[in-house]
Amino acid sequence: MFNSGAANSAQCPEKLGKKIRDEVKKTRDAGKHHFVYVTSQLISPSAEQNFRKKYSAELGGVLITIHDANKIASALTISDNWKRAYQVFGLSPLGGKMDATLNEVAISTLMVFGSETAEIREKLVEAAVKFEIRKRNPACEADIVLTVGESLYAKGGERAVKSAISRLRSSGQVFGPEADLKLEVGEAEKTILAIEELQTSRQLDVRSLSGAASIDESLAGRVFELALPLISDAKYFDAVDARGEDFVSFLAENEIHGKRDLIYRVLSEGATAQRFRFSSVVNRVLETNTLDLFKSLGQRADISVVLDTSVALPMLFGLEFKDAKSRYGIAAAGLRALCENHSFSMVVPQEYLNEMASHGRLALKPSEFYHDLPDQARTSLRASDNAYLSHYTHIFPPTTHGQPEISFSEFLEHFGIKEGRPARKIEVRIREILESHGVSVMKALPPSDVAKSDLKRLKPWEIEVLIDHDAAVCNFLNSDSERGYLLATWDRSLVRFFEGTYRVFVGHPGTIIDILSVAQGIDYGVNQDFELLSYFMHIEDEKLRRLAEKVSKIRDQKQAFRLRKFIDDIDNGSPEKRNFTAENMDIFLATDSEP
Repeated sequence: MFNSGAANSAQCPEKLGKKIRDEVKKTRDAGKHHFVYVTSQLISPSAEQNFRKKYSAELGGVLITIHDANKIASALTISDNWKRAYQVFGLSPLGGKMDATLNEVAISTLMVFGSETAEIREKLVEAAVKFEIRKRNPACEADIVLTVGESLYAKGGERAVKSAISRLRSSGQVFGPEADLKLEVGEAEKTILAIEELQTSRQLDVRSLSGAASIDESLAGRVFELALPLISDAKYFDAVDARGEDFVSFLAENEIHGKRDLIYRVLSEGATAQRFRFSSVVNRVLETNTLDLFKSLGQRADISVVLDTSVALPMLFGLEFKDAKSRYGIAAAGLRALCENHSFSMVVPQEYLNEMASHGRLALKPSEFYHDLPDQARTSLRASDNAYLSHYTHIFPPTTHGQPEISFSEFLEHFGIKEGRPARKIEVRIREILESHGVSVMKALPPSDVAKSDLKRLKPWEIEVLIDHDAAVCNFLNSDSERGYLLATWDRSLVRFFEGTYRVFVGHPGTIIDILSVAQGIDYGVNQDFELLSYFMHIEDEKLRRLAEKVSKIRDQKQAFRLRKFIDDIDNGSPEKRNFTAENMDIFLATDSEP
């Protein structure tokens, strides 16, 4: 059911509550068991909880799902929901160039590509891991990965949590086997201290509020609890969202609405507010999403992930068989999952398709004697430079139970690779498989002499045909003004070649995975764990202060002219250079803010 009423109340008013109860009765009478209520009104979590509690007997037997304006907006910030929303409402898909101010683009670039924001995200995940271990102490690592991953990320958070645990182990902050993970004594004491300090701050603020507003401490305590989410979010007590509405309604119900400004002043100057003084910048880091990625890649709302040969081959093998437990296979699997989460298309240039076929033909000779090799010799082929040999040996290791289910020759033949078969026919077969999995093949432009020259300088050992392939792909990516591109490659020379290129970011798969993880954001609900955030902001105070200063400088409207002039100067009139990089922003922000 849809309700188009105005968003003028976060409470569940009697009229709205009666409507839901009436619809629940109709649902039950129709023999149905699930009722979905969609409304443009704002319904606070506490109002919904009170409604369910008050009418629990009347609502029994029917599962009720309520989607208010805030829940709908939150759902639509998840990128893989966008296309479905456009399809449902018959709208044109999001595309073209996004409208954004220079300052907005700069902040998005800082959020997506900035080293400080990346470090802050890592530290937040580490803090969440330590808090979860402290609750259990000891803890099972698999449980920590699952719990923290699900609490912080909409999808795919396991990689970030595993990396955090690895860093904490290396630094000695956590220790023990996977089934018995423990927090180092000093770190455990820090988390306990953070909780105690937050409780002390609360007590001080409640007493101050009680005295200043002439209300008893019990009521002051309830006011504080409702105000805490707003204080931690650096918001005034305006009724602009469900939490604000809930708070304003509570003040009115208790006849202290006239003291709202006084309450705000007391609490905003209190000890708790000081602990959350950098909360707005933390929120901005947490809220970084696909829109920021769009803005930072030339403000293009259509992004494709390009796979070079080194990434496309393990991706191909994983799609048709299974992922290898190698760094190439794991990276390809992670990249594939995040592209699916974001609904980003994956593409392989035609030139790299030719290289994929050539790699396969080079594996034909070893296929003749592969299964005659001793087990130890075959196992060593996991480290082979040939992707076909390496991946096959990973997923079909030597076994004491006889021959693997398919031979290496059959593995090659599956991809169209046979003795005497020309490369173009192998390319057709590989293309067919890729496209069956939704990976498209694009035709690049002829290589430019300038690109070939630059690439030869970066890769003097490379053969001519591979230089031509890379130069052709580079020419295409630089020439396509309609999309933004993320090029995943293990080739460091390509990364250096593309540094600062407009609309294109090139990195090894791990870097691209990190960027896509950032763009799916960290769950905003983490802001409700005030003990965790208090601890995090305390131990990372200096990093947060520096980032807050950067964001404040960029947001300063007086900076817009200087920012444009600075970018024009470093571009030197070249349309192929990206306006913003995190490094350029650091240089700009290090200068005096006055013209």
